[in-house]
Amino acid sequence: MPTEPQIRRLYAIAGSRGWTHDGIKRLLESNYRLKTSKDLTMEQYDEVCAFLEKSTVADIATMKRDLNTPDLFP
Repeated sequence: MPTEPQIRRLYAIAGSRGWTHDGIKRLLESNYRLKTSKDLTMEQYDEVCAFLEKSTVADIATMKRDLNTPDLFP
C-alpha cells in the first residue's frame, strides 16, 4: 500500500495534468475496482502514476461516463 506522501504525490501529478479528484476516483474504479487510492498495491500505484504523467486532456475526456456526468476537468 502506498504511503501518505506517495498518495499526495499521485494527486499532485494528477492535478498538474488537469485531473480532478473525481476523475482519479473514476479511474481507480474503472481500472482497479477500488474506491480509494489507499487500497492500491505498489504495482498499481506505479502504473497509475506512470499513466497520469503521460495523460492528456483526451484521456481525461474519455473518462466521462455519460451526458449526465459532469466533465472531469475544470
